[in-house]
Amino acid sequence: DSNKRNHHQDADSLPLARGVSGLPMSQTPALIGAKHGTVTCPSADGSTDIHMDELGYWNDPQGDSDAHFVSPFDVQQPRRYVTFEPDRGGWNNIRMSMEIVIVFAAITGRTLVLPPDTPFYLLKAGESHHGFADFVNLNHPQLRKRMDIITMKEFLAKEGKEDNNGSNNDEKMFTIPSGEEGQKIYKSADYCYYMAKSDRCCDNIYEFLGKIGHIPDLQSGRDCLIFDEASMK
Repeated sequence: DSNKRNHHQDADSLPLARGVSGLPMSQTPALIGAKHGTVTCPSADGSTDIHMDELGYWNDPQGDSDAHFVSPFDVQQPRRYVTFEPDRGGWNNIRMSMEIVIVFAAITGRTLVLPPDTPFYLLKAGESHHGFADFVNLNHPQLRKRMDIITMKEFLAKEGKEDNNGSNNDEKMFTIPSGEEGQKIYKSADYCYYMAKSDRCCDNIYEFLGKIGHIPDLQSGRDCLIFDEASMK
């Protein structure tokens, strides 16, 4: 509906998103070739799309230098993963923590393992709820160019072995407990709830990941993560 669209600015008329606000284009060469991102939402009755491009805080496409950037920290080794537990706060906390993990996976050449489907705080409507795929295009060509992305269920199936079956499993990365404990882990890997009495409690999968993986001792406001030449060795 053109009248509805006129209430909002198109991406072509919006300034480019940049790391430091206000710098002229001559001081932000990374933006050469970039275009402001677009946001399209279906109308309430589903009859048309409403363009809300002014809500976009990203560029799509990225600038030429970013689009062709190759990280020196991607060592091109297979079977390197990063898992994460979504922030339990509001959407902006969830979004920002997810974006940090995506950047980390892209920089280090790791496969991003998506967390189980989980109702997000204050984003539930009736019996349905929103997940990452409702806000982030996980199949965007530029994102897929940077990293592989798999689900938690795929991760367990690919790299986990059951402790009651040692045949042909020597190359697996970790062992999944048998019995009721293992069944709860498998269930929670599909979708989970932050309810202790649920057989799909999120703690089942995240506590298991904490045992088999490495959790760096980093605290916001206290620590920062630096990539330098020494970390490449």
